[in-house]
Amino acid sequence: MTNIPTHRRARGLVEIEIGKRIRAQRLLVGVTQRTLASAVGIAWQQVHKYERGISRIGASRLAAIADALDAPISYFFGDVLAQASQPMPNDLMERPETLRLMRLYYAIRDETVRRQVLAIVEAVAEVTAPPSEVLEQDNERRIV
Repeated sequence: MTNIPTHRRARGLVEIEIGKRIRAQRLLVGVTQRTLASAVGIAWQQVHKYERGISRIGASRLAAIADALDAPISYFFGDVLAQASQPMPNDLMERPETLRLMRLYYAIRDETVRRQVLAIVEAVAEVTAPPSEVLEQDNERRIV
């Protein structure tokens, strides 16, 4: 890999990062690869290749995917170069339980109830997480 020019390595990492975002959004909205492929007019295997970063995605195809997944196209590009150069070892957004939790959370229509659910989850996390993690999480909440 050291013989490959930096711009070529970065380009491959960008495809992988965009593919991860496609997969995360697809799972978040509860769409299968086959359903997405049908909506965009491609084979499901091609969706799989996009999600894995194997195939490069053209702008018009990415726009169609964004439309099918009800996401702004900017979601797939937001700070993609920074993310691609510093991939997270255990990306929490790719875990099935994270996506399921988010989907269920936003399925709660009443905003007051959603806030109450969030308060319960925060309380459980504070009781069960080591003290250092709770402090880090609390600081992150204040920053965000």
